[in-house]
Amino acid sequence: MDLAKKGILGHSYIPLRVIFAFGVALSLSSIFAFMTLAIYWLLYGVPFAGYGSIVSLVLLAIGVVSLMLGVVAEYVGLIYEEVKQRPIYLVSEEYDPTVESQEPPD
Repeated sequence: MDLAKKGILGHSYIPLRVIFAFGVALSLSSIFAFMTLAIYWLLYGVPFAGYGSIVSLVLLAIGVVSLMLGVVAEYVGLIYEEVKQRPIYLVSEEYDPTVESQEPPD
């Protein structure tokens, strides 16, 4: 199980992007909840004073923190790719111009 976790987390940006997507989704849902509660308040009054606004603001705060964590995670992922020092391209064969019998590669 540990090897599978390292294989998924070590070679993929998907978990890092999931954090970012979670932050965006949570922020948008909290804004939607706050607007719904505001409309409900205008139409029917306030059933519990302060409950809806506190829950919406807490969800928004958690969403913004997750969003910022996702941005930092993207930077860490890019730094990780640079630290690996992988070559930009791979050479399959070399062409030696001093040898006459060799044809140039396609």
